[in-house]
Amino acid sequence: MAPRRRGQTGKPCLALFMMIAMLYFAVPERIDICRDCSCFGTLQHISCKGVFRVGAQLKHTFEDVAFRGLDLDVPHSKLSPDLFQNRKGTIHLDLSENGLKFIDDGLFTILHQMKYLTLSHNALTAIPVFHNLTSLQELYLVFNNIRIIGNNLKAHAPKLKELMLDHNKITFFQGDQFPEKLEILGLSFNRITSIDRGSLSGFVQLKKVDLTGNLISQISSGSFLLPGLKTVILNENKIREIFKDTFNPELDKLHLNRNRLSGLVCPSQWGDDSGCGRYVFTFIATHAKHIAA
Repeated sequence: MAPRRRGQTGKPCLALFMMIAMLYFAVPERIDICRDCSCFGTLQHISCKGVFRVGAQLKHTFEDVAFRGLDLDVPHSKLSPDLFQNRKGTIHLDLSENGLKFIDDGLFTILHQMKYLTLSHNALTAIPVFHNLTSLQELYLVFNNIRIIGNNLKAHAPKLKELMLDHNKITFFQGDQFPEKLEILGLSFNRITSIDRGSLSGFVQLKKVDLTGNLISQISSGSFLLPGLKTVILNENKIREIFKDTFNPELDKLHLNRNRLSGLVCPSQWGDDSGCGRYVFTFIATHAKHIAA
């Protein structure tokens, strides 16, 4: 064995050990709440996939939580009413792709700070009751089986600005069912057959509405006379005629692709035909003979 050199103290080994320890603890922490669950960054973001374990406890307060693709058919695997008891600071919650058919009324009650909620690609038949989501600004319910809207959002999510209900089974809606601060409304690819004056009444701040891919064949005069409305998308419907005074003169964009219009004439209050130039009319109408643009 080689003789030990004078002055060798073993400090390099200690430094190497400390370096390894630092690297170990720098790795994103894994938390035992589902089959594939990790924390990232400064433990403010969590992504979870697989089988959710109801009894598991989280020691941290997360801002961004994504529980996607959970296997809710597994026995004792469901969203418990006290799931978010220790996670009051959650700001962004993603529960899409879980096959959810029902959500307990009190599930989100404690999440007063939550601003963004995604429940898309589930099997919900109605908009859940969101008690006291006073900070919620964006709600995504795309690709569900929602048939009715109800007044839940107006009562419990007063600050909601963006609501996406695309690809559902909604046949009817009224403006008084939505929060007054709503700015963007997505209702494309539902089963709406007509738009009347009451459909959009009560929307004080609405800027954009998308009704693409419905079954709309009738639009009543004055239906879209909202002061702040800038964009209306009515592509892929069955519209044959648009009455005068249907749209607000301040409208910036009107999309009418793939309808059954045979012509488009400027309403009288817009003045001569040149007045239509400030609008964007885009449509591919069957037997279209005139395009105002």
